Amino acid sequence: MAISGTMSPVDDTGLLVFLAVHLGPDRAGQPQQPMDLAVSRGWLTGDGAITEAGRTVLRALAEQARTRSMFRPFIS
Repeated sequence: MAISGTMSPVDDTGLLVFLAVHLGPDRAGQPQQPMDLAVSRGWLTGDGAITEAGRTVLRALAEQARTRSMFRPFIS
């Protein structure tokens, strides 16, 4: 998957990490490393594999491609 308007493609794991960083810390509010943010949201496993929840987020993002609406997920 490539983010529109960028020069290089972003892999799915990188996209989930980017989104997690953009959204900020989880509800605990503790500072974390970028990958840990995606893990704490349940999108990646500790070894970086994409979880079912992560695949759901990726599908939702893909559905938003080429639309004018803003993706506003409910993230627990």
